[in-house]
Parts: sequence; structure tokens; C-alpha cells
Amino acid sequence: MEKSDTKKQFWFRVALYAGAWTLVGLVLASEVNNFWLLRYQRERPFSRSMLVLWQMVGWYGWGLLTPLVLWLGRRFPFDRQRWLRSAIVHTLAGVILAALHLAFFTWTGRLAMAGEFRQAPFSELYRIFALNHLHFELLLYWAVLGSGLAFNYYRRYRERELAAAQLERQLVEAQLQALKMQLHPHFLFNTLNTIATLVRKQENDAAVQMLVGLGDLLRHALQQADKQEVPLKQELEFIEQYLEIEQARFRDRLMVRMQIAPETLSASVPNLILQPLVENAVRHGISQRVTAGLIEITARRVGHELHLQVRDDGPGLAAADSANEGQGVGLANTRARLERLYGEQHRFALQNGQGVTATVVIPFHGSQTETSQEHGQGQGKDTNADRG
Repeated sequence: MEKSDTKKQFWFRVALYAGAWTLVGLVLASEVNNFWLLRYQRERPFSRSMLVLWQMVGWYGWGLLTPLVLWLGRRFPFDRQRWLRSAIVHTLAGVILAALHLAFFTWTGRLAMAGEFRQAPFSELYRIFALNHLHFELLLYWAVLGSGLAFNYYRRYRERELAAAQLERQLVEAQLQALKMQLHPHFLFNTLNTIATLVRKQENDAAVQMLVGLGDLLRHALQQADKQEVPLKQELEFIEQYLEIEQARFRDRLMVRMQIAPETLSASVPNLILQPLVENAVRHGISQRVTAGLIEITARRVGHELHLQVRDDGPGLAAADSANEGQGVGLANTRARLERLYGEQHRFALQNGQGVTATVVIPFHGSQTETSQEHGQGQGKDTNADRG
């Protein structure tokens, strides 16, 4: 727990106990018809202001004893192994502290009040106070002890909850980092394989263009490597760079259409979440066709959810891939990342038919002040390059 939180809790408890003892003093000061007070104030009326002062000072005495009671509660907790010993210790401590406070209360009363009350023997006043208030004093001890134990139990609960959350976050970050390390080589392998193919075919201009695009793409990825989530706008910029590389391969065979609702551009999405979905669409939707194919990327907000969709109009998954829902490295990592980040608050599905439609639904987080940018249809040039 942070130091600022500890200080806030400390001062909250100080204010709470100070307020409690102030309330006790004011309530008891209003009961001016106590028989023992009237008994020693027959000569002249007592001063109400002095009565309030006496009560407040007297009950603030319990305020001075409160830290000791709280320490005893921490030193002798009521756990399963030592509850009997703790009960005995607190019973004795309650009696001793109650006796001490009654003595303090009697002494301050003789100083504050005038007349026969001040002249009465200390022992007689103490006996009257003890007979009438000892049970109340013991109740106050156990009330302070119980509140302290409740605070301690709650603090330990919060510390355990915070520690568990931190461990969970560290585990998620470690797992996501491992998944990213798998995803990046997978993407690089496909891209470098395409560049090598272009070099073998002596399409040097296309190869250089892809190398430049790959450099820009890697620079963009490295700049965002330490982020679990990025704005959708940045994710789309990355995808556009990726598609420029793919369009250098497929040329006129690859068309791209983006339908992005303006209010979704600032929404937070997992870093590199769209790349494996688009790569899957290129592999199964574009590379399997002789004629031009379309990849459509959409983003829209539905209530408190962000709906992302990547669709191609290719022949769809083969029977074996369809049965396994395309369990490649990229899609398997996508499922794992969504599960780690959002748990049951996400949905991920592949629909196989006339082409493949990948749908991701995650909680919508982000402002709607982002200005929209147009994402139009992209067209490349024709080539018979191998599948990436």
C-alpha cells in the first residue's frame, strides 16, 4: 500500500476517534440531572459551561488511551490459536484502563466543578462513578478494541487484495510479452519470405519498396512495444503500413475497404490485435484467388462495447481449418491476449462461409473527442507472388 494511502487512513482514524469522543462528551454533558451532581451542588447552581468542559476533558481521556487499546488489539489478536489468552488479557486491560479513566474523570471533575462537589472526598466520588459507570467504561474499551480489530482486518484484506491484483497484472504482462515475442517472428517470417521471393524474381523495385515499408513497420511496432493497449487510430495506422507491404505483393488483386466510425478512433484496443486477423484474411481470402479480392475492416461502437471486424470475400477456410477455427499461431495468440486482458468481457469468433469474418468485441474505453480521419479503399498492382 502506498504511503499516501497509509497517511490518509491514519488521519481518517484520528478524525473518527476524535469525533466519537467529542460526541460522547457532548451527549453526557447534556444529562445534567445526574443524582450525584445534584447531590453536591445544592448551595448554588452549577456552571453549565464548566460541566461541558469537564465532560469533554474527561472523555478525551479515553482518546489518550485509545492508541494503547489499539496497540493491545494488534499485540493480542483473536486468532484461533490464542483467542483464550487474548480474551483474558483484554478483560484485565479493560478493567485496569476503566479504573484509570474513572480516576482521571473524578480528578478533572473536582477541578472543574465548584461548591460541595469539589469538597467531597475523592474516594466517595470515585465510588459513585464506579458504581454508575464502570459497565459503560468496559463497554467503551471493547468498542474501541472492536473498531481497531475491524480496521486491521480490513487493512489486511485490502493489502492481500492489492497484492493479488499486482501479481495478476504482472502475470498478465509476462504472458502478453511472451505472446508478442511469438507473434513478431511469425509476421517477420512471412514478410521476409515475400521479399526473398521478389529478389529471386528480380523485382528489385518491389523488394526495395517492401524493405522500406518493413523498416517503417518495425519502427512503429518498436515504439509501441511496451504498451498493452493503444488507440484504435494508431492500430489502424500500423495496419495501413502492413497492407502497403501486402499490396506490393498482390497489386490489383488486393482491395481494402475501411469503415471506421469516427467515435471509435480514440478507443483503446490491444496492441497489434488487427494484424493477425488481416494476415489471416490475406492468406485465406486473397492468396487463394486469381481475381481481385476484398478485405473489409470495420469498427463501430455498440453501447459500452467496441466491435471490430475483419472480413474477406475469398473461398473461406478449408474443412480442416474450419473445424479448428484456424488455430494458427497468430489467431491462437489473439485469443490468448483477449482472454488475458478482458476475461469474460470479450468475444472472439470466426465465421466461415463466403469468405471468413473475424469479429472481436471488447469493452469500449476512450473519449469521443477524437476527430475522424478518412480511411478509403486501397488498390495495389498485379503479381503472381507466393503466399505470405
